[in-house]
Amino acid sequence: MGNIIDTISLLLVVAIVAYPFFLVPYTEKHSKWLWLVVGVVVLNIFLSLAYWAFDDWSTRWQLSYYGYDFYGMSEKEIYGNVEPCDRERVDHLLSHYMGIGWPLRAMFMYVMVTVLHLVLCLLLHLLFKYTSWLKK
Repeated sequence: MGNIIDTISLLLVVAIVAYPFFLVPYTEKHSKWLWLVVGVVVLNIFLSLAYWAFDDWSTRWQLSYYGYDFYGMSEKEIYGNVEPCDRERVDHLLSHYMGIGWPLRAMFMYVMVTVLHLVLCLLLHLLFKYTSWLKK
C-alpha cells in the first residue's frame, strides 16, 4: 500500500516539475506566449490541488487501514483497533494529518510553483532564443 501511494505521489511531483519543459518548446514553435502563461496557471492549479488532495486522502486511508477510529471520543476508542506495533506509525501519520489543511497547503504550493515555472519558462525561452542547436 505504501509503495502505491509513494509511486502516485512521485508521478505527481514529476508532472509538476517536468511539464514546463514540454510546454515551452511548443510555444516557441507557435509564438503563443499568452497560452503558455494560461497553461502554467491552469496546470499549476490542477496539479497543486491533485497533489495535496491525494496526500490528505492517502493519509486518511492509511490511518483507517491501521485501525484508527476518526469518530472516537476517547483515546481508548480512537486507538482501540490499532495494534500496539502500529501505534508509532499511526502517531506519525496523525501528526502529518493534523495542522493546516490541504487546501491551504495547495494555495501556498500554487503561489511558489507558479512563480518558479514562470521564471523557468523565461529562462527556457532565452535558452531557445540564443542557442541554435536546440532548434533542430
